[in-house]
Amino acid sequence: MKDGMPQSQSELENVRNEHAKRTTGDAVKSAISEALSRSGAKRLPDATDYNPEAAGASVDGMFKSRGEFFQKVWEAGSGRGLDPRLIETRNLGENFRGVACYLVPEEIRPDLMQIPCLTTVISP
Repeated sequence: MKDGMPQSQSELENVRNEHAKRTTGDAVKSAISEALSRSGAKRLPDATDYNPEAAGASVDGMFKSRGEFFQKVWEAGSGRGLDPRLIETRNLGENFRGVACYLVPEEIRPDLMQIPCLTTVISP
C-alpha cells in the first residue's frame, strides 16, 4: 500500500476482508451483549453444554461407551445386525428418505459438537 491506498487488487481485497472481519465481529459482539442483557443470562448456551431435557437424554447410559454406540451404528449400517438398543434410538430420531437415523445419546452429543465441520470467512 502506498499512502494508505491499496495498489493492487490483492491489497484491495485484503483491506476489504479485514474491514469485514472487524465490522462483522463488532456487530456479533453487540448482538450477543444485547441478547444477554435482555435475558439476564451470564453467557449464551454453548453447543457443548449437556442438556438433560434433550431428546437424547432419554437414552443416556444405554451404551457402555461412545465407541460401543458408534460400533453398533456402523454394524447396523453395514448390514451386520441391528442392536435392539439402537431400535429405541431410531424410534426417537429421524428418517431421511427411508434411511434410519439414530438419535445420539445426550452424553455423547457435546463431544461431537466440538468437532469442527467447516471453517469459513463470512463476508457481508
